[in-house]
Amino acid sequence: MLVISRKIEEGLRIGDQIEIKILDVFSTDNSGDKKSKVASIGIEAPRDVQILRKELLDTRRENQAAQLSARDLTGAHLGDLLKRRRQL
Repeated sequence: MLVISRKIEEGLRIGDQIEIKILDVFSTDNSGDKKSKVASIGIEAPRDVQILRKELLDTRRENQAAQLSARDLTGAHLGDLLKRRRQL
């Protein structure tokens, strides 16, 4: 992981087509505590580049895993599980 510091209006480039720029940094509760600061980030990228917040991507993956698990518990597979449980 690359870790760098940027000031407001400074940015960085990823390849030739993606630019990330720090637009603003502000405190959410006026405490001045480092943990309470939020950065507003601008991203310029081609339209075909999908940009998702990580937490949305994680949620999407969790939902897909849950759907696969639910699918495993349907139909004949569910019958097999019930038969095994009766045998125990």
